[in-house]
Amino acid sequence: MLEIILEPYKFTARKYVEDSGSITLGLNEIDLAVNGKDEEEAIKKMAEDILEYAEDYFAEYTLFYNAPNRKHHLPYAVKALMLNDVKKIGELIECHPGEI
Repeated sequence: MLEIILEPYKFTARKYVEDSGSITLGLNEIDLAVNGKDEEEAIKKMAEDILEYAEDYFAEYTLFYNAPNRKHHLPYAVKALMLNDVKKIGELIECHPGEI
């Protein structure tokens, strides 16, 4: 049931190609950014960071939930914890070209 409730919550990222050829991703739903040598590595790092953020969110739930800029992160944190798998989270990250 929880999977159905959280289905509309997607992870989307802005993708930037750096001068070095590396890829920087900026997550739209949560203020996270990562850089990897290619898109695959950047997505894996982002998925790891999403899961770590979700764990921190619930470890300090009262603080995070009551912060106005983090309250809306709750369904994304629940989704990440429900999946509890970096590969599965990575498969849900949609990358779109970013603009500088």
